[in-house]
Amino acid sequence: EACRHDALWCAARVLITTDPRLLDAPMLLGLCGPILLNAESSEQDLCCFESLLALTNLAGLPEPHEHANRIADLPTPHLSATNVPGGGGVHIIYKLLFKDHTLIRRAVLELLCNLSQTEAFYEYNMPYEFFHNNRRPSSTIRPNEDALKLFVSLLEDVQDDPKSAQALTAMLSSLCIYPCVAKRLCSHKLQGVASFVALISGRDPFLARRALACIEYLAMSVPQVSAPVFQKLSVGTIIKQLENGSSPCFEGADADEFSASQEAMEYERGELRDSAKQVLEILSKAADESAKPEGGGCL
Repeated sequence: EACRHDALWCAARVLITTDPRLLDAPMLLGLCGPILLNAESSEQDLCCFESLLALTNLAGLPEPHEHANRIADLPTPHLSATNVPGGGGVHIIYKLLFKDHTLIRRAVLELLCNLSQTEAFYEYNMPYEFFHNNRRPSSTIRPNEDALKLFVSLLEDVQDDPKSAQALTAMLSSLCIYPCVAKRLCSHKLQGVASFVALISGRDPFLARRALACIEYLAMSVPQVSAPVFQKLSVGTIIKQLENGSSPCFEGADADEFSASQEAMEYERGELRDSAKQVLEILSKAADESAKPEGGGCL
């Protein structure tokens, strides 16, 4: 067992330092599950961290996303009778979020971001009514009702780690396009919008741009629900500051503070101003839509 553990660890290290596209495709597919299970069971944080990095590289390979699907929907016989939503791989990765190690948590969030295009990821995160109305019978799947709460609570915890925060907001933006998820994020109980507002009001332009994308998708997905929340939190005023370049993220911060070059930061600020202008137009349309009767179920 120890030899198998070390062999899989070595394979993970190879996948970190080598372009996976240069390696044998069937072999890579066969490694996805064992490396993830090795990360779960290993008592060494370094092994877990490096295994997650390797899986992130595999999950980031271009379409048809075979490796991402294999990781996310990993068959886990020991979970088959526990009513676990989505794929077993997603469930294992979520558990690793609770390890008391900043780098492991960052690696988990980056991996989940790369898995956000898989069906198993959505099965794990979508509210119950999404599957009941549109995807699968409620008796077949039981989505994780606490997943979004976990993500929103993490938004505050990871703000001192820009890379983790960027991965988390990018992942959330992929969920915001679905009305059922958007409604939950706009709810007073979850306060997802307030978390996004805090990020676009901060000093990090990279993080502000990703949080702004979440607000944009919320406005497009559920205009009737999001518009009153945006008005209450003065979201339009804050985004106007982004458009005018008067927001804190346009102050003369050192690029090294955000682990980026000065050129990259200036580019991001320019993109942020352009995005802010576009989002203001979408917010205006959302405000108009909010005066209309709200539509039916999930789309």
